Amino acid sequence: MKKLCTLLLAIIPVAVFAQDFRPYFQKSFSNVTIQKLVVTTEGGLIAVSGSDSKDADVQVSIKCNGPEMTDAQIEQDIKDNYTFTVSVENGKLSAQLIRKSDDVPTEKRLYASFVVSIPRNVSTDLSTAGAAISLSDVNGDQQLATSGGNIAVVTVTGNVKCSNSGGNTVLRDVTQKIDVSDAGGNITATWFVPTDQDEVGATLLATADQAATDLHPAFHTEATFTDALTTITASPTSGTTAATPGTSCGSGCSRRHSASHRTRPARCAR
Repeated sequence: MKKLCTLLLAIIPVAVFAQDFRPYFQKSFSNVTIQKLVVTTEGGLIAVSGSDSKDADVQVSIKCNGPEMTDAQIEQDIKDNYTFTVSVENGKLSAQLIRKSDDVPTEKRLYASFVVSIPRNVSTDLSTAGAAISLSDVNGDQQLATSGGNIAVVTVTGNVKCSNSGGNTVLRDVTQKIDVSDAGGNITATWFVPTDQDEVGATLLATADQAATDLHPAFHTEATFTDALTTITASPTSGTTAATPGTSCGSGCSRRHSASHRTRPARCAR
């Protein structure tokens, strides 16, 4: 069943490689079956895009937290202090740079950004800290988490779960269920009501929840809408929800719906 949820206030540009990151590793995979992508890093962005190709490609860029290191020094630092993986096993593509211990000296800490191209029909589990995530043009269940960057999800068919604690989250043209939580930014999402499912002519429900903060009490709001073009705005500050409906689409077309949730700790689920 195709459903989308909207939450955010600004489209998020994601640089392919941020400043001070330098190319480190690249690997392509041809004629392999990939059902899931797992990317784990910290301090570096993750950018994933799907295509009709059967091949996958992973590009890794490294940034040194301390003084500039030579390639040999980076290799040794990774060997001593990190688990670095770019491999395919049992249908899962793993691309990860994971610190072995919190005791790694600050000057020896490395941050990795991953840019990944994958076949379109792949589920993902993407996780970073202090950096952005972008995901586009894939089909399947998707899970994204960051603790200090923006999230952008565009043109995804499948359930999407996003967790963010320090940036904005934008979802556009997503189908199926959306579950978004954000403790430090705004959320915006758009979705299409499909014409080949039971949503046409039905009454649909969008909900948004905000945890209590020092500035605002806990907030819950709901708005109903149909297959008409509709804009929904939830305001924890005023405690109101506004739904602006359009004309019913009927069975002849699909309509995009959007909603905005201006909040800090927030969750929107559909």
